[in-house]
Amino acid sequence: MIEDSYFAPDYDGARETFLQAAELARLDVATSVHPLQGPAGQALATDTLRIGPADAETLLVLTSGMHGPELMCGSGCQVAALTEGWFERLPEGVAVLMVHAINPWGAAHVRRNNEDNVDLCRNFIDFSDPPAVNSRYEEVHAAFTCPERRGPARDAALAVLRDYRRVHGPGGYGTALMTGQYAHPDGISFGGRGPTWSNRLMTGLVQEHGRGAKRVALVDYHSGLGPWSHGSAVCMYEGERLERAHRWYGPWIWAPRVDVRNAPEECYDVTGHSSDGYDRMLPGVDVTAMVLEYGTRPSTTVFDIMLDDHWLTFFGDRETDEGRAIKAQLLDAFYPDDAEWRWSIVSRARQVVRQAMAGLRAVPAL
Repeated sequence: MIEDSYFAPDYDGARETFLQAAELARLDVATSVHPLQGPAGQALATDTLRIGPADAETLLVLTSGMHGPELMCGSGCQVAALTEGWFERLPEGVAVLMVHAINPWGAAHVRRNNEDNVDLCRNFIDFSDPPAVNSRYEEVHAAFTCPERRGPARDAALAVLRDYRRVHGPGGYGTALMTGQYAHPDGISFGGRGPTWSNRLMTGLVQEHGRGAKRVALVDYHSGLGPWSHGSAVCMYEGERLERAHRWYGPWIWAPRVDVRNAPEECYDVTGHSSDGYDRMLPGVDVTAMVLEYGTRPSTTVFDIMLDDHWLTFFGDRETDEGRAIKAQLLDAFYPDDAEWRWSIVSRARQVVRQAMAGLRAVPAL
């Protein structure tokens, strides 16, 4: 399949493929070097490119790698767009911004979070007014962060989690695990104590390129949630903005803030989501943000692997057979090595880009 050539199984390969595609398309790339290095001592960077006029009033932003190993999926979508020439004939007054590997450390180290154990999709809050303590998370923090992977302590921790899930249901368990917390830097779904390097970079890029725009659509490529190979639209909106998203992307949108009936039990409202951050980055601009979430393994499998990787980060050793096995499982949870899966990813990405471009043309100027 030609789509296979768009993808790579690691950060270095994904970056090389993206840069090659940009070069073949004769597009200039701006590079922001991360202060830390990759596992082999290699440089890490976020790469960006812009297609279209600098003074465009309409802007589409495509972002990959918000969660480290999810880069390999999103990068393939971006490379497909460049290779197939999706934006060779943009309408007048329209530009496209691609942000490749916004969390390069996580991508290179095969870690969903960043170098500070921050989940970037919990980091886009107003830190002058942080959210209240996540009381549900507090009940299970010790179990989530058990220092043993096996043995009596681990058995006891798993029993606590099973009981919590039985009492509160899958939704309550997922809320505790995924919605975000800001009290425990060593915990799950930690949102940080301030804007991260990636947050600051993304804010600067969106503000720089969105300056002068009246309409901005953003699509963040993610993976690890939903049915196998299906790209689900997820919107953190309600009211008129959610109605607009439905007009653009169709009736099947997961809107966890208002429509829990159509969202799966593992799709949660979260604090500090990038969609909320985009609104603050672009005051006075008509912003429509969505997450394109590609399904991989069952949610319970993905959750368990995330817990194993959390244990490995704080208590284990990556340079052991056990550590390497956990990293391989984590990569598989967000980027399965399956040609049909990759074909579906690109096919859905084409559709969503068409929908976003059509929607942007339909939005009246402010």
